[in-house]
Amino acid sequence: MILTPKQMTAAEQYAVKCGISLGRLMDNAGYELGRFIRKTAMERLTKGELSSKKIVILCGRGNNGGDGFVCANHLCADGFDVTVCLVCGKPKTELAINAYSKLSQSVKVVENDFSTAFEGCSVIVDAVFGTGFHGELPENITEIFNLADKYSGLKIACDMPSGVNCLTGETSFGTMKFDFTVTFHAEKIGCLMKPAKSYCGDMVTVDIEIPKESEKYSEYEIIKVNGDFPFRNLPKRPENGHKGTFGKLLCLCGSDNYRGAAALSATAAMRTGVGLVELFSSEKVISGMWGLSPEIIYTPCDFLTPYRTAMAVVEKARKASAILIGCGITKSLNNLKMIEAIIKNVEIPVIIDADGINSLSLNINVLSGAKAKIVLTPHPAELARLCRVSLSDAAAGRLDFAVKLSKEFNTVVMAKGAGTFIADSDTDKVYFADFGNTALSKGGSGDMLAGITGSFIAQGVSPAEACAAASILLGVTSEKLSESASQRGIVASDILSALPCVMKELSI
Repeated sequence: MILTPKQMTAAEQYAVKCGISLGRLMDNAGYELGRFIRKTAMERLTKGELSSKKIVILCGRGNNGGDGFVCANHLCADGFDVTVCLVCGKPKTELAINAYSKLSQSVKVVENDFSTAFEGCSVIVDAVFGTGFHGELPENITEIFNLADKYSGLKIACDMPSGVNCLTGETSFGTMKFDFTVTFHAEKIGCLMKPAKSYCGDMVTVDIEIPKESEKYSEYEIIKVNGDFPFRNLPKRPENGHKGTFGKLLCLCGSDNYRGAAALSATAAMRTGVGLVELFSSEKVISGMWGLSPEIIYTPCDFLTPYRTAMAVVEKARKASAILIGCGITKSLNNLKMIEAIIKNVEIPVIIDADGINSLSLNINVLSGAKAKIVLTPHPAELARLCRVSLSDAAAGRLDFAVKLSKEFNTVVMAKGAGTFIADSDTDKVYFADFGNTALSKGGSGDMLAGITGSFIAQGVSPAEACAAASILLGVTSEKLSESASQRGIVASDILSALPCVMKELSI
């Protein structure tokens, strides 16, 4: 189970309704944190990897600090030398104040001068801010973390490393890197995202008695997909299959100014298993492609005549499996009209990418007339245009905006980024795919992803699963190539060439 901060709060509130108080949850959290630290520290002491039983717990003034106080008592009772550092001053919340009042007299408390607090310690625990943090760490906290980071002992975060945004995975300057993060009830989505996951270390989820049925009251379920997801979701290829067996994808991509977008998206589709690809594009795009990609069917069209182009696509859609619109077609009112005419007249899935999305942002309400499932594949800037919000808001709230768009227009939304969310209005599920590296931080990656997604949908994979599988395949391919080549130098054509071999490794 993976939760957002909002969902975690709802789970806690459900527990309270079931008669499990917030105070009891804090006691459970502190106990489980202490139990993990005790077990891990004793194992390493036995092996000689730690030199002492001194533990320093950095506590904030909120409930995360309260968890730390409870943990301190348990560790003290187990014979550890425990120091609590009140790095934000005395506790402020009712629960934290109560936990602090019960702190054992054997626990040393340091409130002002932390310069010598870490001397001789083997374990440092961060219980400062927890899941509610966003923004930048205060300067005094950064200084304390810098001081703590100089010590080589075991570092463990309580629920969430302080400095990490629990929703977006963003990290503040001064955030420490931990060996372990002990999180309560469920993993938090921010811990699974870049760059935060490199700060969390190994994730350990512990039970604090929140009833599992609390997940039923979440608006949606987040599912982190694994590398075997494509193998489990792509259909098997029958030995007697032919080109018609594996579907036909229609692509409306490319323009005189963006010819490569058509080549990358259509070729990516062909490289990933679809039986037929027909490309609708300008004469200049086609003349530059047909000699290099003779496998593709080419149909010249003029996007300046949107209705004529749309009707030609609608006619071909009678014998097709999916349609991809948008890679490199430029943003225009004509293209919006073309998209509207197509989605109102076809009954096969339509993937709208790049300039298709930018054109759609001129009047997103045309989606209301769609006959079949629409798949939108926005990066943060495109998501901002669709939702009419700032880029910073869209980047920070990709998950929520993806879910909102999906529900409002009954679509699948693949919100791309460092970690991709796929929201499906039909199932109330959100797939989270976190594969790839900076080799994909170049022009053409989105075109390839759109082509692979269209290919998988044309082969019969449901739209949401196709988005997840495509994101995994593209990401894993970039990772595989980076084992023998620099991420700086890998380009889209390298990835296209590697796709069949990586699919073989993934048994797809």
